[in-house]
Order: sequence, then C-alpha cells, then structure tokens
Amino acid sequence: INAEYMGHFLSVYFFSPRVTMAKLPEVRWAERAEHLFLTIALQDVAEPNIVLEAEGKVKFSGKSGADLYELDLELNGEIDSEESTKNVSARSIELKKKKKKKKKKLCVD
Repeated sequence: INAEYMGHFLSVYFFSPRVTMAKLPEVRWAERAEHLFLTIALQDVAEPNIVLEAEGKVKFSGKSGADLYELDLELNGEIDSEESTKNVSARSIELKKKKKKKKKKLCVD
C-alpha cells in the first residue's frame, strides 16, 4: 500500500462526519375536557428543548445517555401555549396543555 492511498484512507475514515439519526421517545397521553396531558418517558434528559406552538404543534429534542431523541407531534386543534405547563424530572418530561376549545379531541388514534 502506498503512502498517498493510506493517507487518503485515514482522512476519510477518521475525519468524515458521521450522520446520526434521532430516536423517537416513548410518549403517553391522556385527555380531559380542558387539558391534554403528555408524558415523554426518558430518564436523565440533557439539554431538553420543548416548543409548544399555539397552532397545536409540540416539538421536543433532547439527549438521554448517548442517544438523541426527537418528537414532532401535530395535534388536532389549538392549544393555549401561555397557560400550558411543562415539568422536567429525572424520570420523564410532563406536559400539560390547555385546550383553546373545550371537549375537542386533540390526539387522533
């Protein structure tokens, strides 16, 4: 093997960017007349990024261990993002979203 080939091989093998795919976290939900409850079951989430959009979108990304997790959930209705709450604990992330229209089902089976 010549040195030029070996140098090219090493630079491609060791310095090429690696593409990683995010995993989908386990999500549990429940609905009541005025609220939607979502639980993202991940332990010890580092750098959680949670976005609740008024149009009815929920976006989440964060690391648990060495893995990256992402969630992009579109709901079947609008939420009041100002009156919604989020709680990040060592075992999970809990989101309580207030519905703009009572009794409208937001999650679709």
